[in-house]
Amino acid sequence: MVGSSEDRSAWGEIRRGLRMLLVAGICGVGLMYAGFPQAFGPTEQLDFQAYYYAEKVYEAGGDPYDHAQVVHMADGAANALVYPPHSLLFFGLFSFDDVRTAKDVFLAVKLACLAALCVLWTTCFVREGARGWFLAFASLGYNACICRDLVVGNLSLIEQTPIWFALWALLRRRTWLFCVLIILAGQFKILPLCLLGLVLLTNVRGKWAYFLGSLVVCGLVAVGVYLSNPEMSRAYWRLILDVGIMEPGGAIHPCSRTLITGVVEKLMAAFPSLDAVRPKTVGLPIYVCYALAVLLVYLRAVRRGMDLRTMVFLGLVTYVLIAPRMKDYSYILVLVPTFELIRSRLARPGGGRTLILVVGAMLALPGLDLLWTYRSLLLVGWVWAVTVWGGKDEGGRLKDEAPARCWVRV
Repeated sequence: MVGSSEDRSAWGEIRRGLRMLLVAGICGVGLMYAGFPQAFGPTEQLDFQAYYYAEKVYEAGGDPYDHAQVVHMADGAANALVYPPHSLLFFGLFSFDDVRTAKDVFLAVKLACLAALCVLWTTCFVREGARGWFLAFASLGYNACICRDLVVGNLSLIEQTPIWFALWALLRRRTWLFCVLIILAGQFKILPLCLLGLVLLTNVRGKWAYFLGSLVVCGLVAVGVYLSNPEMSRAYWRLILDVGIMEPGGAIHPCSRTLITGVVEKLMAAFPSLDAVRPKTVGLPIYVCYALAVLLVYLRAVRRGMDLRTMVFLGLVTYVLIAPRMKDYSYILVLVPTFELIRSRLARPGGGRTLILVVGAMLALPGLDLLWTYRSLLLVGWVWAVTVWGGKDEGGRLKDEAPARCWVRV
């Protein structure tokens, strides 16, 4: 009997080792296939070059929002700076004389953020027994969004770090820390400040005070930034409005607003009498109605009964589903929610059949060119739908397991 127990224990260790090797192999192959080594190439990280040369223009007394000045400083092609004026204080940390050195340091910071996120995700958000598979999923999930961020040199991973520590704080009922970290994360792209609304869906005492106080802080920061340099602030807002209007959709910018506009444009093309009507004029009110409908359905699902963890995950999915701007690398935000919400649904009767049918339908979409370029958004929509409408127990409350164990303490 003892020998049999030892054999089973040894065989269990071998199986765990083989599983770890398999997951590591999938992660490695996935990273190589997704182009991770390109992040170290001299011609990559083009977004960071925009930050670097815009900061150099500002340092020289120029206008960092004047694209011509940034291109001249770069002595070649360069993207435009699309972040608020006070972000230049952060980018000044990478103001080395050599852009190659600056890129390497910036990439090192992002890899450190990724390491911290992987530890946080696997210890505090992903259930035991599935953490290795989550890492394999994260390496390729949503068109390898993590690798995309590393290669293009965006600061999405840096932005995601305070967001996810904020979500951990919210689940641990550290509301003040949640608000502080979300405000910090919103100092670059502003849109993540919408996540402050998650605090209103909790049962935390004084949640309205936290929410309104956070809005006051954001307002004070905005006023301070404007008063420090009104001209640059106005230039920034003009640029943001232009980017929001002109940025195309598709695989690089798969958001619901651009998808709706694209569908409207294709439908209107069939009616020559509508040539004088701009598709965006028709698409914008449709998008607003769609976003309100998605948000109302989410709020209704929360009111029916939902544990805090599922509410937060579904809130992130809802945010991505209705956000007016979502670049491909921004889908890092829903890697954990997608994995955990789908995993919990597959554990229920019928979940596997649903997954097979939906994945099969999505794999049949390449003939629909417009929709196939939005497959990341379609996957988010599917996760949202099966969570909102699927898998309720007899009491109407969405089932969930015990909270994930976490070694982090405050």
